[in-house]
Amino acid sequence: MRKIVKKIVVYRCETCRTDYDRRSDALKCERSGVEKRAYRKGDLVRTRAQCPCGQRFAIVGFILKVTGPYAAGPESLLKARGLKPGTGHLYLYQVEACRCPKCKSWVSASYPAAHLEAGA
Repeated sequence: MRKIVKKIVVYRCETCRTDYDRRSDALKCERSGVEKRAYRKGDLVRTRAQCPCGQRFAIVGFILKVTGPYAAGPESLLKARGLKPGTGHLYLYQVEACRCPKCKSWVSASYPAAHLEAGA
């Protein structure tokens, strides 16, 4: 029996910790910048959610957790979220769980700052 060792070189963005095969991609990701934190833990926000049953409804709740920054991803993902290309790194804000008015299941999700509104 032989032990085969394969060396893999990856480059990591220091901002979001995403691994890339090419150094140029990692440097491009690092230089894309980081959005300013719009909200903090405990802030009251409004947004819209969709339950697995298909019902869309408004949520008014507190931010439980702020995660990130994460790489914004490909342009197609940004357009699907309603964000501008070239956004760079995003923070995601987890809003407290809310009950669906139709099926009564609990819905909790993380949203980028562009999908949240301050206050009630």
